[in-house]
Amino acid sequence: MRLLPLLRLAFPHTVPVLAGYVPMGAAFGVLLVTSGFSPWWAPLMGILIYAGSGQFVAVGLLAAGFDPLGIFLITLMVNARHVFYALTNLSLFAGFGRYRPYLIFALTDETYALFNLVGENASLNDATVPRAGLPAGVAPAKSPQFLTAIAALDQCYWVCGCAIGGFAGTLINFDVTGIDFVMTALFVVILLQQIEKPANRRPAAIGLLVSLLVVTACRLWFDTSYFILTAMAALLVVFTTLYLARKDVSPGTQLPSSSTECRGGIGGESPTVKPGRSPKDVSPGTQLPSSSTEGRGSSSRRAQERTWSEQSGCERSERQDGAGGES
Repeated sequence: MRLLPLLRLAFPHTVPVLAGYVPMGAAFGVLLVTSGFSPWWAPLMGILIYAGSGQFVAVGLLAAGFDPLGIFLITLMVNARHVFYALTNLSLFAGFGRYRPYLIFALTDETYALFNLVGENASLNDATVPRAGLPAGVAPAKSPQFLTAIAALDQCYWVCGCAIGGFAGTLINFDVTGIDFVMTALFVVILLQQIEKPANRRPAAIGLLVSLLVVTACRLWFDTSYFILTAMAALLVVFTTLYLARKDVSPGTQLPSSSTECRGGIGGESPTVKPGRSPKDVSPGTQLPSSSTEGRGSSSRRAQERTWSEQSGCERSERQDGAGGES
C-alpha cells in the first residue's frame, strides 16, 4: 500500500473538516492554556483523547479539581451519541481487520459525516476504476485503507489546531469569553448540512421535537444537568420504535402461498402452453423440439421450457396444498 497516493486520494474529501478543525482545535488550545495548563497538554489530549466536545468539557472538569466519577459520567453523557455512530457502521467495519480499532477510536462527528458522504458518492463506490494506493477491484467507499486515511487526516488537522492554539496562547493574550460555544456552532452547521437532503428532514424534526419536550420536562420537574442523557435515551426509544414499525414483514406474518402466485401468473395471465401438451407432461429439464412455431433460437426454447417447468411445479404445489387440506 502506497501511503502518499492514498492520502492524495482522501485529502479533497477532508478539506471541509480541515477548515473547521484547525480553528476549533486552536480555540481549545487557547482555552486550555488560559485555564492554567501547559501548552503541551493541548496536542497530547488531541492525540490520546481526540474528542472535541469531550476535550472542551474536560478543561472545566480538570480545573475544578480531581473527581474521577464526575468526569466519567459527564464524559459519558456528552459522548453518548457515538453509540449511534458505532451501530450504523457495524457492517461497514466488520471485515476491516487491523484497521478497525483505529477507525472506531477516530469516529468523530465530522469523520462519521464524511463516511456517510463517501458512501453516497457513486464514483467512490465504483470498484472497476483502478486507483493508486488501493487494491485492485476495491471501491474506495468500502476500502479500510481509504477510510483510515480520511480518519487519520481529520485527526492530524485537530492535533495541529490544538498545538497552534496551545502555543499561541502562551504568546498572545486572548479574551476567551464564549469560546466554548464553538462546539455548539459546529453541531448546528452539521445539522444544517444534513437537512439539505429531504430524506433527513423528518428524523431531524423528530429529534428537535423530542429534545424540546425533554428540556421542557427537565426544567419543570428535573435538573437540566441531566438533559443530554435523558434526551439521548428518549431519542433511542423513539427511533427504535419507528424502525420496528417500518419493518415490512413482522415476525409471525403469514406470507402468500406459492400456489396463489402460480394461478394466473403475473397480471392474471396464464403462461402459454403448447397446444396438445400439458405442463405436467413436461418434466423439468426436458429438451424441447426445435421448430419455428416454438420460437426461433435456443433462447426462446429455454424460456418456454422454463415456463412449462414452473407451471408444472405450481400444479404439484397445488396438489400438495389440497392433500394437506383434506388431511
